[in-house]
Order: sequence, then C-alpha cells, then structure tokens
Amino acid sequence: RDRKAARFPPENVPAVREAIKTLLEREREGAKGGIEGFAGGATGSDLIFHDVCAELGIPTTLLLALPPDRYLVKSVQDSGPEWVDKFWALCRTHPPRVLGDSDSLPPWLAGIKGYSIWQRNNLWTLATGLSKDRAEVTLMLVWDGQPGDGPGGTADMAALAQARGVKVLPAINPTKLGG
Repeated sequence: RDRKAARFPPENVPAVREAIKTLLEREREGAKGGIEGFAGGATGSDLIFHDVCAELGIPTTLLLALPPDRYLVKSVQDSGPEWVDKFWALCRTHPPRVLGDSDSLPPWLAGIKGYSIWQRNNLWTLATGLSKDRAEVTLMLVWDGQPGDGPGGTADMAALAQARGVKVLPAINPTKLGG
C-alpha cells in the first residue's frame, strides 16, 4: 500500500520480534494451563508470531481467510521474497485452516453493507479461540493505533475482542520500537 510512513518499518522487525517474545513469555508464566496461539499468515506480525511461538514451544494454528495461493497475493507477496518464503515454510509445518475459497462473501452475508471477508476472518479467529474448552483468550496486537485501510483491520479486531470480553494486551507499536 502507498503510505507516507510505514506502519511497520522493516528495520523494526527484530524489536517487534523481541516484544512479541516478551509478551508471550509473560502470558505463559501467568497461564493456568498450557497456551496455544491462533493467527493468520500475513507479512510482519502474523509470521513473526508463529515463529516466536515455535521457538518457545507454543503450538499455533494457522488461520487463513483464503486458500494459501490467494492469501499470499493479498497479504504477503508485496513485502518481498523473504516473507513469501517464510509464509510457504509456515504452510508446510502448519497446514492452514481456510475460511473460504474466495474473497467474495457467501450469499447469506453478501447483503451486509460494508462487511468484508477480513471482518469475517477476524470473527472466525476470535471464535476459534473462544471455542476452546475453558478458554481464557488474550489478544496480542502489533499495531500503530492508526485507523486501518477499511473494515476488517486491527482496529476492528480490537473492538470485536473487547466487545466479547477478551483480554486485550497493550499494543506493540512497531513505529515506536528501535530498529
């Protein structure tokens, strides 16, 4: 996307990775039982999250709004070959669960004004976590706090989680971390 300033400067990837690791370690220490993660596979925080969880021995589930080849086009490939390689490596080790075959909504949702597959994906991700037996769901966000490019972004996810009583950690702001 053409933005005046990067919302996740590439030079801050190591700092974001460390911040995610710190939060995951803190959450694991405070958990009453084992923990597991659920995330998409988008460039940046999603792929970093899965990687850090693997390093810490935390199982994750890869949830994709679209089949991998289509998801790649929408959420990964514009960031370069390194991220594309990370995405395909994750798909090999974590066979993805896929929400739908296309970014068109099913007929029973298509009439909702302003509703998108990305909003549906956010609800699906939350529902996946909340459906677990005795779930204590916590939302970790890597977000600069700015409005997104439309419905279904990080702001939407934060609002959905809060409305459902999910614990939302203070966001890791990728623009405020040293490179």
